[in-house]
Amino acid sequence: MSISNKQRDLVEALITTIHRKPVELIEEYKYLGIVFDEQLKFNSSTEEILRKYQQRHYLLRKLDSFGISKDILTTFYYSS
Repeated sequence: MSISNKQRDLVEALITTIHRKPVELIEEYKYLGIVFDEQLKFNSSTEEILRKYQQRHYLLRKLDSFGISKDILTTFYYSS
């Protein structure tokens, strides 16, 4: 569900000042490691977490295929 240009202009006109002070409108904001977009969705954060998981999971599978002990795999998992 997207908003029309007219709705966006109205919202921007309403929130560009708070307590008579100008407020900068931004497309994304990172707070406590989570990136929120202008619609308060965090898809880019989810994609980043998934990308990191896939890298770590791939390396763990590769190390496991070489017969590395589970203790070393656990250490690798927590250190990366």
